[in-house]
Amino acid sequence: MAPAKTVIIVRVPNGANPPYIHSSGRIYRRVADSSEPKPETDRAVIDLLVNRSRQSREQPGSFLTAEHVLSEAESSNSFLRLFFMQDLFGDRGDTIGVSFSEFAELARSPASSPISVNFDNMFTMSKGFVARYVGENNPQYRLLTWEFYGSGASIFTVPLLVRDPRHNSQFKFAIDFALELRKLRAENTIDANQLLVMLAALYGMHLAAINKAGIAGPVLSKARLLNVWRKIPFFDSEPFLLHVRKYGVPVGQEDSVFALPGTTPESFLELGIQKTTAASECDGPVSVIAGVTELFVSIAEALGVPREVLGQPASELFSAAERSLPITYRQ
Repeated sequence: MAPAKTVIIVRVPNGANPPYIHSSGRIYRRVADSSEPKPETDRAVIDLLVNRSRQSREQPGSFLTAEHVLSEAESSNSFLRLFFMQDLFGDRGDTIGVSFSEFAELARSPASSPISVNFDNMFTMSKGFVARYVGENNPQYRLLTWEFYGSGASIFTVPLLVRDPRHNSQFKFAIDFALELRKLRAENTIDANQLLVMLAALYGMHLAAINKAGIAGPVLSKARLLNVWRKIPFFDSEPFLLHVRKYGVPVGQEDSVFALPGTTPESFLELGIQKTTAASECDGPVSVIAGVTELFVSIAEALGVPREVLGQPASELFSAAERSLPITYRQ
């Protein structure tokens, strides 16, 4: 009986920046399975490679800037759009690796998420699935939404709470912060306190979906803030209050802004896929996905808050999130 043999198949996807120039200054073309590539001298072929590079690099931008349709009643609402992707150049295609029922189960009961974000409205779209949290809201509005595409990409739309922070009696520093606003309208304040915990929850759901689909990382991410012109971020922490007293209130200067800036492949942030338990630092049993911290900081910076202002213990960030919105931690 012949011994068992293992066949290893290595797939090398197309690069994003062709043509590639050798150290000799030549551009080579591989011919079939030959180990001896030939110098490429056909100008038309080189032009095609350059055009392919341009199209590949533009592909993420078209995905990031796709129209975000709102009703007239929602036109002034602020949103955070989160993008999680593994295949920036469309090399994998759009063949989804999970069924609708599997996706719906993940959206309804995300066991991998550190907090409870249970979507209650799931359906299909042309290139994947959609899950939304409707609750008591008007189902026709743009609500908390998860779009999961066959390529393995996720887009989360998170409505941002914009109101006078003094409406929440649980906040510790809202009254002092309102005093710093002076002539600015307090109701233009974005409650940014729940962002870190929300990022951890949604990233956990994306990881669960790509694991179910058999899609490997790394996960590349970007965020886009919409309708944030003249909006003012608020973090319910003493370092933030001290920062405002020293430098003044940050006010949004752009209506739409990316975190990190730009739409090129290089502008995406690579996220870690490991989890670290930070229960000892927090008031509740919270599993924090360490990789979203840098994404959280980039969003805060896009809102006008320097990263050193957020350099506080995790317990402070989670406590502020708990004061902001009702949050259910998973045991």
